[in-house]
Amino acid sequence: MTPNEQKKAAKEFVARWKAAEGNEQRESNSFWIELCMNVLGIANPTQHLDFERKVKGRRIDVFYEDMGILIENKSRGISLDLPEQRGKDRHGNPRMVTPFEQAKWYADNITPKSVTPKWIITCNFDEIRIHDMDREDAEESYETLTLDELPDFVHRLSFFTRKENSRLEREKQLSVKAGEVVGKLYDTFAKAYRDIENSAEEQRSLNILITRIVFLLYAEDAELLHERKAFYNYLKNFQVAHMRQALIDLFNVLRTPDGTGDTSDERDPYLSAELAAFPYVNGGLFADDIIIPQFDIDTRFILLQEASAEFDWSHISPTIFGAVFESTLNPETRRAGGMHYTSIENIHKLTGPLFYDALKDELAAIEGAATEKERKFKLQAFRQKIASLKFLDPACGICKTPYCLMAA
Repeated sequence: MTPNEQKKAAKEFVARWKAAEGNEQRESNSFWIELCMNVLGIANPTQHLDFERKVKGRRIDVFYEDMGILIENKSRGISLDLPEQRGKDRHGNPRMVTPFEQAKWYADNITPKSVTPKWIITCNFDEIRIHDMDREDAEESYETLTLDELPDFVHRLSFFTRKENSRLEREKQLSVKAGEVVGKLYDTFAKAYRDIENSAEEQRSLNILITRIVFLLYAEDAELLHERKAFYNYLKNFQVAHMRQALIDLFNVLRTPDGTGDTSDERDPYLSAELAAFPYVNGGLFADDIIIPQFDIDTRFILLQEASAEFDWSHISPTIFGAVFESTLNPETRRAGGMHYTSIENIHKLTGPLFYDALKDELAAIEGAATEKERKFKLQAFRQKIASLKFLDPACGICKTPYCLMAA
């Protein structure tokens, strides 16, 4: 769409909506769909805009998750500064909030935290207020765009379409940095093996070792372990000469059932507190014995400093780990192992309509439960449901490449 075409579309949009009633309940969805599609040029906006997203029993008017935009829409004629009653506080008194405060509550309580919006928009059809949540004074310092001004100032809504604002795009960019880190780990460990060029067992061990390390780096930052930076806090206590044995001991603990869930406790009752704190990891990632080489100063620094202390893996989607590995493992090793990874976009083309979209919608509804007790009960049932699902990928084959092991 050229600038002139966009301006013409914006004028047509203004004419249509100046004549409309401007009713929040009946027309806000159409307003934002038409604005995104006809003026901003977003193809298939209904695939991106989430209407009535539940948050603890309440509903967001419009949520554009990928671009980090949350919209609170009011009917025409309602002031965006005027507090309205929204329930009652814990003392039974009316809870009066402005449209921004209402939207801010949604933003503060939405889950997971990784989708917390960067932009909050309040709108009453005649006025659009844009709040940048990266600003400390976001509530008072907002940008205003009236309906009449839209044709001349449509660029103020460019954050709806800027590629760099996309959460998925940011994850891809982070994956490049992650690939560099993984590549450094791969190269430094490869040098430590005695015959990595000719030994299939050493090549296999290296691939699995890197996969295990990346899993732990992600798990410690995503708070899937007993504490944040758990992997780092454990390894930092060991000097170079003892790092190899420290990893061997940790891998043995991670593959040994600890009595949680449906497992029996098979762990050494005299384990150190540092090792005993790590949970049992099922799925087979830590099941096999592998060859682990000795560390040197460079390996220890890259693992502890560059890969753990200085990099936050929680912002990377696990779905793109395959691309990280593919970009770092050497071509000969990839061909020998039959490794090939499919992009997240192509994966979702298949998995979305089959099961992923429905499961995502179900999870969003559960997260919107009104009480914490109800939410936990439903999440537990949902977790059991997911654990019981089985899917066959006839093109996958049988392999033990790093990504397959990690996905297991």
